[in-house]
Parts: sequence; structure tokens; C-alpha cells
Amino acid sequence: MTTNRIDGPRARARRGRAALGLAALAALAGCAEPSHLIGLTVAGGEDGFSSSYPGSTVRLYPIAVYSDGVVEYVAAETDWVSSATSVATVVDLGSEGASVAQVAPGEVVITATYQDVSGSVTLTVPPP
Repeated sequence: MTTNRIDGPRARARRGRAALGLAALAALAGCAEPSHLIGLTVAGGEDGFSSSYPGSTVRLYPIAVYSDGVVEYVAAETDWVSSATSVATVVDLGSEGASVAQVAPGEVVITATYQDVSGSVTLTVPPP
């Protein structure tokens, strides 16, 4: 009986070591920590309200920031709250962000929340 060199004990050992090496590489490739949400930025409103006329609006947009540096527009899944509805109200526009309408002069904080992470912007409503 002759032993085929390809299927001999040495070849099987080499294939076994190669398989272990590939398994180790696959395990290492999968060991990176998964990305997670680290912050929420509220964009828009930088210039404030364009006029002092009651009902004038500002559009806001939520941007999620992840641990791997990825940023994502997340308006459709964001909840919005005004700290002072007597100064400005906020309307959730779904995938279009939010619209903030001035009611009366004063300062208001608009808070956006996405996956239990919040971000906010402070707006000043000027007197007429």
C-alpha cells in the first residue's frame, strides 16, 4: 500500500493548521467592538428666526453620531419637545425633521431624542 503524499499525515497536519489559522483570523475579524450611538446633534436654527413675526418658523434636523465616526440622519425615529410652548412650539415632521414656530418673545430649548440619547438647541424668539 502506498501513501499518497497529498493525503499523508503531514498534509493533513498542514491542512489542520491552515484551518485553525483561518478560524483564528475569522474570530479576530469579528472581535471588533460593535458601533454604538454616542450622541445626537440638532442641526439647523443657527440663524434663529428670520423675522420677529409670530408664527415664523425654523427647521431642525437630528444627526446621530456613532462610536465608529459614522453620522446618520435620523429624523423619522426622533421625538421632539419644547421646553416652553408659550415661547415656541415644535412639530414633528417625520423624515423631514421638525418645525419650530415662535409664539412669544423669550428663550426656548428644543430637545430631540433618538434611542434614549438626546440633543438640544437653544433658540431665542425676538420681541416684535
